[in-house]
Amino acid sequence: MHKTIFPKILKRLYCKKFTAYCGGSVMSKKELIQSKLNFSSKTDSPEEKRLALKRKNSDPLETRGKRLNMSYSDAVAGHGRGKNHCNKGEPRGPSTHGRGKDLDSRHSRNSLPFEGPNVGLKEDSNFSCGPSTSNDRKSSDSKDEYRHRQSEHFHSSGSDRVAEEKSGRMDNVEDKKKELNPKYLPKLNPRNFEWHKIFFDLESVDMKRPPKPYPDSYRDHWDEKSDKFVFMPCSARSYMPSGSGFGTVNRWERIQVALSKNIPGVFELEEVILSYNQHYEKKWNFHSLYEYFDQLRDEDKDRFFQETLPEMKRLALKLPIICTESLPILGQYKNMKISITQEQAACLLANAFFCTFPKRNFKARGSKLPDINFSNLYSGSRSNRKIEKLKCIINYFKRVTENMPVGTLTYTRQYLFDKDIPNWKENRSYLNKLTVFENGTIEDNGENMLQADFANKYVGGGALGQGLVQEEIRFMICPEMIVARLFTECLTENEVLIMTGCERFSSYTGYSDTFKFDDNFMDETQRDNWGRRSTEVVAMDALVIRNFSDQFKYHQLTRELKKAYCAFSGKYKYEEFQVKNLRLPPVCTGNWGCGAFGGDKQVKALIQLMAASLAEREVHYFTFGDGELRDQLEYLYETIVKEKVTVRSAFGLITEYGQNFSKLPSDLTLFDYIFQSLNVANRPKSKVIERQSSHRAALTSEDSSD
Repeated sequence: MHKTIFPKILKRLYCKKFTAYCGGSVMSKKELIQSKLNFSSKTDSPEEKRLALKRKNSDPLETRGKRLNMSYSDAVAGHGRGKNHCNKGEPRGPSTHGRGKDLDSRHSRNSLPFEGPNVGLKEDSNFSCGPSTSNDRKSSDSKDEYRHRQSEHFHSSGSDRVAEEKSGRMDNVEDKKKELNPKYLPKLNPRNFEWHKIFFDLESVDMKRPPKPYPDSYRDHWDEKSDKFVFMPCSARSYMPSGSGFGTVNRWERIQVALSKNIPGVFELEEVILSYNQHYEKKWNFHSLYEYFDQLRDEDKDRFFQETLPEMKRLALKLPIICTESLPILGQYKNMKISITQEQAACLLANAFFCTFPKRNFKARGSKLPDINFSNLYSGSRSNRKIEKLKCIINYFKRVTENMPVGTLTYTRQYLFDKDIPNWKENRSYLNKLTVFENGTIEDNGENMLQADFANKYVGGGALGQGLVQEEIRFMICPEMIVARLFTECLTENEVLIMTGCERFSSYTGYSDTFKFDDNFMDETQRDNWGRRSTEVVAMDALVIRNFSDQFKYHQLTRELKKAYCAFSGKYKYEEFQVKNLRLPPVCTGNWGCGAFGGDKQVKALIQLMAASLAEREVHYFTFGDGELRDQLEYLYETIVKEKVTVRSAFGLITEYGQNFSKLPSDLTLFDYIFQSLNVANRPKSKVIERQSSHRAALTSEDSSD
């Protein structure tokens, strides 16, 4: 039997050589195993015991590591400590005992996770990997104690924590989900993921200076017939009319000449921008830009033109050095990510400020891409909205030109196939936890949660125009989100955009017409080990509701459920952590698709709760000062829990309400109908409203395109 077992042990334990000092001599790992494994049943002689005790007392490794401490069964099964050894009294490395089917092949019974020279040393000399006696079992850890201590060490070791996330190990027996910790993402390796395009040197992310661009030299992708790449201003194939009526000139050369000039004021700035945008010379009026500088104090105006603007010009002209490859388009119907540095985002935004991107001054009819140049923000009638937006953007440029951020950003287009969408009519899952807040905002109170952006299908909506509701405000206080407009095609019903790491630079007050830039904001959100702020914002576009009753019908209802489920799904997280078993953070959301889009707050809240439940996320819902809606949602949730309402029954109640809408009293809301259908007494009295009139007022109060 021993002849059969010994090669198995040796195969696992002799995978990495190390040395151990025993009585002054140096032994290889193989020699140590051969000397320590005793498969005979006879007891050691007194002389052998004396020599063993001498070796123990003289062992210099007592301060460097411990000797192999495994039972026979663990040695054969391939269980042992992880990479970082533990001293006496410390919890041990990750154990895979009893969890083989939940782990990947690296931690299976066929391989041993031994790494490093100090692994596998025991503290006493009575080591045996043979069949355990009863005394051996008494002195050894029980399986449960061993597994518990292994688990504790696993959560104390960064490198081993990555291994756990990759393996999908489930430490929490109760819910079988692994806690998501952004500090321990697996190491980036772009060659492993064709769908994840990374534009910086992975080894240069050190949080001390901006990471180095990748590749080292500029690679141009310009194809008039293709929509796979962004047309970059610095492309050698970007041309414009010469202005003399004959031929063309390279547009980047014209831009370099223009931005090399001194720009002492707003009129000179206008002249520079128009010098390489001659087609728009009679179409742009720059009135909002004039008004912004007219309102500035003289000292602030001088500081901008003498200090900030020259640095912005230098930043824009370094485009082929900082952004060394044309960015790919995040096209429709595919999953794809782009990771860039904050410095690269600043360089791209500086070029948008100077309106250098070719063919991107407005959204052309039929185009899948929105505009990115700031020309629309400068032009048009004088607008307080645009002036407040410019205050946010100029504040951003002041910050980055004085102290360039050193982090990174990821933009993820997430697409779900129809087969990935739940069957709402048949799903019997219970609804998940709902917590409602009357006060607070998503950006202020959504730390470490997935934060909802009530988006336009063209991400950013009216951010560079007149729009100034939830999405546009978020893009102004976090300008790095504007970069997404450069490469993100309009969203279809199965798609969302997740923006990770975007830093906040401004604080504000008000909303829509009352919006005001307040002050500079210092974002102290922690960073993950990819260099990104631990802030995730998902752009999810709702339907524009033209007829109030339509949103309760099957087609519109399933479309909104599909969109919300796509937004809350953890698919992108599973790909990042390389594991399919994560406990996802809550969704931080609110009145999605209401207001300018004409949606009903009650049905949109219930839709989001249903989708989040199947995505296995809790919901933190902000009513933005609506106390009545808070009370209704809390009472609805109590009712849902008490009556054990499932996704299937909630879907049925909404569709029934839609089918009977014309027959119901005009003041009977969706929640009232649900309480009535469930025979719930003492429901809170809903505010009596004429639903259609309220809807019309909502549509006219805001531009529905924003």
